[in-house]
Amino acid sequence: MGDIPFYLLSVIFFYKLAYLITPSRRILATCVFAFSPVVFVNSLDIMLDVPIMFFSIATFYFLAKSTQKTDVFFAGLFTVFACLTKFTGGTLLIAGIIYYLLSKKWKELFIFCLIFFVFYGLWIFHNIFFWGKIQILSSGHAHYIINDIRYRFERLVSYFGGTITLGIFPFLLGFLLKKFRFVSIIISIFLFLWSLLLLIFLKFSIGDAAFYFVCASGGIILILVTIKYLLEKKMPIYYALLSHFIFQLIGGLFLTLYASRYMLTFTFLGIFTLVWMLEQINSTKIKQFFYYSIIISSLTISLLLAIFSMQFAYADKNAALEVLNKYKGYNIFYGGRMGYLYYFNKAGFKNLLFEKPALEDILVKNAYSSDDNIFFKNMKLDSIEHIKYNLIPLRSIGGRAGFYGNDRLPFAWICEPKEKIFMVYKKK
Repeated sequence: MGDIPFYLLSVIFFYKLAYLITPSRRILATCVFAFSPVVFVNSLDIMLDVPIMFFSIATFYFLAKSTQKTDVFFAGLFTVFACLTKFTGGTLLIAGIIYYLLSKKWKELFIFCLIFFVFYGLWIFHNIFFWGKIQILSSGHAHYIINDIRYRFERLVSYFGGTITLGIFPFLLGFLLKKFRFVSIIISIFLFLWSLLLLIFLKFSIGDAAFYFVCASGGIILILVTIKYLLEKKMPIYYALLSHFIFQLIGGLFLTLYASRYMLTFTFLGIFTLVWMLEQINSTKIKQFFYYSIIISSLTISLLLAIFSMQFAYADKNAALEVLNKYKGYNIFYGGRMGYLYYFNKAGFKNLLFEKPALEDILVKNAYSSDDNIFFKNMKLDSIEHIKYNLIPLRSIGGRAGFYGNDRLPFAWICEPKEKIFMVYKKK
């Protein structure tokens, strides 16, 4: 739960931004944001995407506020924090420049850019002085692969339509609102044919294909309506938000492994759009039905996925205790990522990243993590045992339909594997 503080800060600043963007529905918008599965479930992780979500929302809050000199300073500072967190934060720099240019605030533009380039320049200097290279250019994260854009597009639109809230809501709202109906019909025909191709060529089940159809249709509808919503306002802050949104989407088509958490930097815009679409409904009863349905279903899904995802943490914790008790007196090593890094380190095990095992030392590996193979490569090992923990297969990570994973389906209602296995070795 390392990202919970950033989650809470994101909710607070989302409310403050909503007060400036959609004041009459700021409470509704904040509830949808706070309970959104993509926001809530990812906030239980320790990845960098939740902090950059907070920095993004805070940047736009201070840009939209712009009533005091300190607002420019904080807008620039949070932009720096976002860029230092992940290179995708660069869209905030573009958005800030666009905002101040369109607002004709030349002094503020200069201060904003000065703050950014001074602080970020210090980071670049630090990289060169201590490491002899620039981290953003050598980390490999900016290495784009062109030949898989179709697959990333499939993931992006289905995640956007199906993890902000249930995909059925943006899908239905597109048909319910007259001004979006024609476009929604065209999108649905296109996605229906696309889903048929997934059914035929990739052997999707009928249920998976139907689920993908709804989520992806809702995602494309939400993307197009977000662009229309931001364009209609014809104000500098909305044009800045639009630039951020479009560049984030374009970047999403090139990210090597597109996961739902990458959307967190622009999820808040989809939620503003969803609330705006709800406001277009004339019938009070239908409007209230959607209000309660979206909030209740989002909260229910978020809590279920969070509860069942905790199985992974408990498996890691129990594995660490079991290995510790079984192999007392041995030096125990581990290597890899995910939760057991924390639990195995807390148990006193040694990390292969920093130390090398000797003969007769014990090593523990997560059987289902391909990342861990790097740490165990070229080692001569004797397999001792497998430690297995059964899992209820309703969860948000791993397998065919991983919420964090890389499949096209946003949720993992039932997915493989149904257990977590740790492999125990002895160095020979």
